[in-house]
Amino acid sequence: MKQTNDLALICADLLDECLNRGSHDNMSAMIIQFKNGIDYKRPVEFVPGPWFETEKDKKFQTAYIADAQAAGYTIEECHTLRKKLEQEKK
Repeated sequence: MKQTNDLALICADLLDECLNRGSHDNMSAMIIQFKNGIDYKRPVEFVPGPWFETEKDKKFQTAYIADAQAAGYTIEECHTLRKKLEQEKK
């Protein structure tokens, strides 16, 4: 990786080196590059599902609110968006 960042080229060079060293077997190679993922970050898509009001749904509500906040919505905005989605289905 000091010479190139092209993982396909690196993999091809690896297999060529195996042939140059006399390999006569089937060859496969896989290179996995671990990165921090910042380049791949996409906007979070949030489609609000139904909201449940019972006491047993507290854990669900906590997760729902966290998902909404991660997507940049308040819980009130989610309720409004959910109503709009339900109207569109009709």
